[in-house]
Amino acid sequence: MTFNWNVVGARAVYFFQRGQNWQNFPVPASGTRSECPPETTVYQLRVDRLDNTVEVRDITVFVQPVVGAPVIHRFTVTPADQVALGQSALR
Repeated sequence: MTFNWNVVGARAVYFFQRGQNWQNFPVPASGTRSECPPETTVYQLRVDRLDNTVEVRDITVFVQPVVGAPVIHRFTVTPADQVALGQSALR
């Protein structure tokens, strides 16, 4: 899922999941964000306007589980914590 926004006349803009502390998620006034939520999730775009008013827009991404989808029970790397940048973890 790709989100796009373009805000004019904002003092600050934030993009976050409902329930998160919005102050921790500032974004540029014009931007793009890709998300792949594992469950139905509400995303919010908060705009703090120049006149000190606030506008919040919600988008709900509905996720339906796939019956029979693979489940990863374990994922490890050997040697542990030593995969260098650019090095493949696959053998």
